[in-house]
Amino acid sequence: ERILREMLQICLNSRGLRHWETLSAMQTLGGCLEKNNKALESEQILRTVVYLRREDQQRWNENVPNRHSTLVALGSLVRALAREGRLGENITEFVNIREWFGDMADLEDLRSWMFWFEIARARSQLGQASESEDIFRTLLRYHGEQMPPNLVCDTMKGLADTLRQDGRLQEAVIWYRKTFLLRAKWCGLEDWLTFLDTMDLGHCLAMQGRYVEALHHFQECIEGV
Repeated sequence: ERILREMLQICLNSRGLRHWETLSAMQTLGGCLEKNNKALESEQILRTVVYLRREDQQRWNENVPNRHSTLVALGSLVRALAREGRLGENITEFVNIREWFGDMADLEDLRSWMFWFEIARARSQLGQASESEDIFRTLLRYHGEQMPPNLVCDTMKGLADTLRQDGRLQEAVIWYRKTFLLRAKWCGLEDWLTFLDTMDLGHCLAMQGRYVEALHHFQECIEGV
């Protein structure tokens, strides 16, 4: 975080506030702050980035990478608002997102994955399981064969989490298992994310009283490592 702040200050001093390098540095810092539990400052920075990028309408219309980067920034903004517990009161900001981004904001466009992934997770946290499930399933249906394995795993895990929170444990187990198997294939059993997937699957089995299956699953993983 300290280095990112210094880089932003250098860009501000040498390039000015509206230069693309400065806005890129601001966006990177905003994402870092959200991950460091500084959601309010993250929100303020990311909103500034979005505003300044859209301020120049001609550049906005002509610069596709600029719009895509802004869509990613909005995904980080959704995450920051969710962390603050303020997404519910701000969710309407993102309803008409297609007016800003055109086809790029469609669920069918892979470039919008991060934004819709964060919207789906946030809706799940707000208790909107049906809306969340629809988004996750649509992302998998359209992009399951195109996305890198890590994104496929994240999307399947998001769907599994939503189903579990909605009390649909049998369905959740199916998706936790798919997530675990794919992650283990690509990352190995020793990977930290695979370990988390292992725990998710085992715990979901135990929540249904399927203790023998859960223990067998954990034992297989231990032996595999």
